[in-house]
Amino acid sequence: MLLGESGVGKGFGVWLAKSLVNTVDSTRVFAGRNSIQKIVSDLSMAITKGKGKEMIKDARAYLSSGEFVNFLLKDEQAISILTEWYDTHYVKEWANSLKSSGTETLKDVNITLLGASTADYLRESVPVAAIRGGFFGRLMLIYSAEKGKINALIDEAKEEEQVAPRIKEWSGYLIELSKIAPGSKFKITEGAREFYRPWYYDLQERIKTRQLTDKTGYIHRLHDHALKIAMIVSLSESDELILHKRHVDEGINMAQELISTIKKTIIGIGLSQAAPKNEVFLRSLFRAAENRMTRKKMMQDNHNEFDSLEMDRIALTLEDAGLIKVNGTVGQQEFMLTMLGKRQFMDIQSELKKKRMH
Repeated sequence: MLLGESGVGKGFGVWLAKSLVNTVDSTRVFAGRNSIQKIVSDLSMAITKGKGKEMIKDARAYLSSGEFVNFLLKDEQAISILTEWYDTHYVKEWANSLKSSGTETLKDVNITLLGASTADYLRESVPVAAIRGGFFGRLMLIYSAEKGKINALIDEAKEEEQVAPRIKEWSGYLIELSKIAPGSKFKITEGAREFYRPWYYDLQERIKTRQLTDKTGYIHRLHDHALKIAMIVSLSESDELILHKRHVDEGINMAQELISTIKKTIIGIGLSQAAPKNEVFLRSLFRAAENRMTRKKMMQDNHNEFDSLEMDRIALTLEDAGLIKVNGTVGQQEFMLTMLGKRQFMDIQSELKKKRMH
């Protein structure tokens, strides 16, 4: 998932990737707006991509969206279904039984998703349950605060126009990769094994002793993400399906870098003008006796600012960012501002004061 502020050019990468996949023409492509039920229905049916090509009988697909929150029509099951599909390597078939459509069976589910969004838009559109329920933990969130290339559009063509003539050329290697026999597996060299093994066990120990914590589930899948990235790096070099130490090293480094992205864009919301309700929440705690407040009192004091569902979302993100602590059982919580929360709130107030003076 590509994340960034509006206007930084996230859509170009999504467009380029979709264009390459369409040119290779070896899988179904879903773009625009879709219902999860329509996607399920299409994946359950065999299709022929073109003359001389083998029929696609498995449930493979590429999901592409320049704005992910618009990709799926509102459906309470959509995110949970995508989450479940991530783990379908454990089963050969996935069944969808509905009264209206009967039973639709998906065989060998293999879904690739590349979407883009702003962090704020994504947070507001995806249920809180999806954050802790594992959906975000299964994503690789790539954040950029700046444009990759500045183009005034008066001296040179749009990026799409510049690269469009080369898409066919670039897709040639991808077409060759698409011919790799189904069921083929990567081999890992002994050097790569020796490098990966101690890192993996050290990671598990740090998770066990809570040196590493993460409520999205990303940390628990960090080793999976690292190996997936390593495979992609390997495939960018050759079609030998061999993981060398350098591939694993790069996979680990890149997967670890994305930990901060999770915290910055999904959990640590950044208490700025982009999150005024979070500032209201923190201000209430900052002014409260001993910087503590019950959930009921927070709701009573700020009922004009947010409803109970929004308050729970705010509390979740601030807690995961380490800015507050939440004690007590569901519905009876007490919120407490941490030292980090105090510092960040005071920093925000200082910045706002400077802006008002200017």
